[in-house]
Amino acid sequence: MGVLRVGSLNVNGFRDRVKQSLFAELLSLKQLHVCFLQETHSTDDMAADYGLWWKGDCFLSHGTNLSLGVAVLLAPSLKAAILSKSEVVPGHLLVVRASVFEHTFTFINVYAPNRGPDRVDFFSTLNQILQSVSSGDTVVMGGDWNCTLDFVHDRNGEEPHPQSAAALSGIVSAFNLIDVWREEHPQVKQYTWVEVSEGRVSAARLDRFYVSCSVRHRTGQSGISPTGFSDHHLCTVDFLFVTHARKGCVWYFNRKLLQDKAFCESFKVFWHEWVSRKGEFETLIQWWEVGKSQIRTFCQDFTSYSTATLRTAIRALELDIARIYDLLINQSASGLQTDLASKQKELAAILHEKAKGAFVRSRYLSMNDMDAPTGFFFDLERSMAGHQALVSLRKVDGSLWISLVVKHWSGHPQLDQGRSQALDAALSFEEVTVAVFQLNSGRAPGIDGRWPVDFFKAFWGVIGEDLFSVLQASLHGQIQSFFVMGQAIVHRCLLFNQ
Repeated sequence: MGVLRVGSLNVNGFRDRVKQSLFAELLSLKQLHVCFLQETHSTDDMAADYGLWWKGDCFLSHGTNLSLGVAVLLAPSLKAAILSKSEVVPGHLLVVRASVFEHTFTFINVYAPNRGPDRVDFFSTLNQILQSVSSGDTVVMGGDWNCTLDFVHDRNGEEPHPQSAAALSGIVSAFNLIDVWREEHPQVKQYTWVEVSEGRVSAARLDRFYVSCSVRHRTGQSGISPTGFSDHHLCTVDFLFVTHARKGCVWYFNRKLLQDKAFCESFKVFWHEWVSRKGEFETLIQWWEVGKSQIRTFCQDFTSYSTATLRTAIRALELDIARIYDLLINQSASGLQTDLASKQKELAAILHEKAKGAFVRSRYLSMNDMDAPTGFFFDLERSMAGHQALVSLRKVDGSLWISLVVKHWSGHPQLDQGRSQALDAALSFEEVTVAVFQLNSGRAPGIDGRWPVDFFKAFWGVIGEDLFSVLQASLHGQIQSFFVMGQAIVHRCLLFNQ
């Protein structure tokens, strides 16, 4: 069974890089595949910056640096074929048509105007767009509507502009759409926006999803949850599909784990226990090979447990915030604003801690940082020059033309006897340590690239001597394939590729 989880959030300004990192972590924790954003405050000059923190498809409709702006984000893991994209009302209405799970979706991201008369005109435009949607498409329409259809259940007061609410109600009825969350919770009062001003509490469920009634049987759980960094709540809805797609089986070490103190301490305990089991294996190389699988399993188990614990903590905070909101709105309890702010900060702090590693590792915070020449381009130039160098010549039959190679090098300086003996000397632990720490961080050398250089640098004091023992064993005849960060073992000679 495949699940397509769609979310919507008014981010209340999205130009801050830290806020973008918090949001990326929230999407990961909530396992969202498609997300509608409103009030992004995006402009043409910052459009490219989205690609620095979001690796999936991203569609923007700009506003100004102080208001408006909508976006539709598709997760990198989502296998979607984009069919079309239409910016209907700049900063307010964005339509993306895509094929997912062999079904065609029309995603409509809505940020309705604040003024009632403007909303009436806006809904007239929306009505025209819905008329043009293909009959076989699944319509998923969500966002910040800035009005409610049922003020008894969706607002703690009367609807301020019933004309615009009536216009939207007519659209929902004409196109046979349903409010997914309200269908699932017919009598529940839960709001997505709350404002406390001068002792007066205003609350409404302004953010919601409307979907085609024909796919009601495919909708799963829907939810509303606070975020800690916006005055609006995140709305989500699941769509269920039968799928036979298999998940990828390739595993790579997640460098974010190196920012987790608990992981680092746990790994030290794990490795100490694994070292004590060397005697259970016939060779040191065999112990190391099995150890790689054990490290992978340890990382996977730790990540699963940590993620489950984190989601539990976030869910508990969400329930606390919902309880405080309920007391504020329904019982007019005083003195709760401080408690609410504290819980929201605590929720944001959890996301911030999780995002901190990615934020620190960000090579660039904006496209402006990429204007100046960097080491990346110089390394690229050197690499290209190396590929163009003449290394050897081969005959037609494929054999090396040794005579030309010897002739080519015959006039060049040669190593003296002392340096030659130094190169032939036994490998030392200090020599390997220097080579490891001279490797560039952020890279994952080797054929499969599963083990980044950062992993060995972080745990060199833990696994360094064991890896050195494995290198010595390989040089003495126990040749097998194993990762040796940026090094290649060829005919029992260790070459450091720095």
